[in-house]
Amino acid sequence: QFLQARRSPRHSPRNQLLHRISVPRSKNQFSDVIDSFIDIAAFVSDEGVVQQRSQYAELAQSIGRDAYVDINGWKLYWKDISVAKDVKLNELVAQGIGPRLQRIQPSEIDDFLAKVPMSMGGGKTQVPLLSITPRNALRALYDVVEDAARDAW
Repeated sequence: QFLQARRSPRHSPRNQLLHRISVPRSKNQFSDVIDSFIDIAAFVSDEGVVQQRSQYAELAQSIGRDAYVDINGWKLYWKDISVAKDVKLNELVAQGIGPRLQRIQPSEIDDFLAKVPMSMGGGKTQVPLLSITPRNALRALYDVVEDAARDAW
């Protein structure tokens, strides 16, 4: 018979996500991107998920359809990667990019993706999302963002 350990609030998935993505706050040209990324706590809360999903749902859907990571030749689409309970990677990225949709540049998207840690091997290793996203998937992401910005006008 196995005993199930009880998780303390400190070790909840939400708090682990917040711990993994803490970024020092310094003012630079990418502070808007970093600030929106740090605001993930509101996004993964119950009310934040509903609000953000409704606001950037179409962008998240397009990102999830086209963006993927490459792990040893296997394509894993962002819509299939969970970053927290009931939150997929494409939704997280849409929430981070959405507020700056009209003025974000590809280099800023790369900087944002470089700050998103991806756990590998059951959490033994963490690599930036940018490092495991192939060039073709990045180009597709840039196109999705450009199309969404044009459609928003």
